[in-house]
Amino acid sequence: MTTITRTPEQGYRDFDLPREHLSNERHYVPPRAYDIAEISRRRDLTPGTLLAEAQAGGLAVARTILESVSDEEATEYITGILAVAGINTSWYSYAQNASEMRRRLKLPIMAHRRSREPALVLQDVIEGYIKAEQRALVLRDAIEYRMRSRHDTQRRLGVSIGNVSLRLACYDLALHDRLSEHDPSDDVGMQGVVRDHCLATLQIARTMHGEVGSHPSIAQLTDHDSHLSVYLRRKAPAAVQGALRRLV
Repeated sequence: MTTITRTPEQGYRDFDLPREHLSNERHYVPPRAYDIAEISRRRDLTPGTLLAEAQAGGLAVARTILESVSDEEATEYITGILAVAGINTSWYSYAQNASEMRRRLKLPIMAHRRSREPALVLQDVIEGYIKAEQRALVLRDAIEYRMRSRHDTQRRLGVSIGNVSLRLACYDLALHDRLSEHDPSDDVGMQGVVRDHCLATLQIARTMHGEVGSHPSIAQLTDHDSHLSVYLRRKAPAAVQGALRRLV
């Protein structure tokens, strides 16, 4: 069950990832290597290192796509897909098998008009991706060298990706100015819309494997033949497909 907390004056501020989210099947697994040098490299890696590498690479791909695509329709499409993939990735790192009932993320605050400018939303997300990518590389080393900090680093990465993904999920709210109907002083009403929109995105993230073939995740963006990459080549607008071809 997802619970949301708020203060009476400010509206909803927190978003809890549920402990039960994705089904036990259709999880992404990095593809087998066939190059002899890569097979040898992987043989020496600590389990989990390869996936951490893919997460770092996927964050870089996601950031570059957002920087490359200028078409409004294509941008709206890919922000929705990346938000879903990011929420699932956050769950894997932060909430899956959690002992605590609550795994808290921060809802984007969109009560002020400047925070609802589409360009600013994308700028915030791109900066968030850069920070998360750096944290993913730290996690890669922490796993590879079996550092004691690896579990805390993984949780912090999950929080970073989750917060960025919630912001990205609200891009279309900003693009279509869907909060303008509220009184500017109505923080509670505006944040209620933000909360409902993020809950709807969470539901899409939970069920989209039926359309994609596996649960969408950021790591899949580095794999040309992953279910998500194939899905984007088939379904995404031309601008997104072009950016993806140049990257993967």
